[in-house]
Amino acid sequence: MNYFKNKFPAKHRFFSMMASCTLLLLFMATSIAYGQEKTIPVVKGVVKDDAGEILSGATVSIKGTKIFITTKNDGTFELKNVPEGSVLTVSYVGHTRTEIKLKPGQAEVTIKMTSLCSVK
Repeated sequence: MNYFKNKFPAKHRFFSMMASCTLLLLFMATSIAYGQEKTIPVVKGVVKDDAGEILSGATVSIKGTKIFITTKNDGTFELKNVPEGSVLTVSYVGHTRTEIKLKPGQAEVTIKMTSLCSVK
């Protein structure tokens, strides 16, 4: 009869199982909610100077991340899976650093950079 004394009564097993299921569901719900950050599949753009000339080799990055890319010879760039509302930071030698905040769903951007000094 000692075998039955060490077992949980059915009532306690039921509440223990319900508590475990509730915690599991709570964990799954919060995981799903945090994992659904909206992203823009592809953000394409071009970087130009204040005279309208293309800037090849400019660095375009997503602020607060380690994601960056350099512009191609035609001044264009392409970033994939960019979170909506991100800030793009653009830098190029001899120009002031520029930041552009993306609007929700914005997939194309033209960035105009200002030269640090203008030659006349």
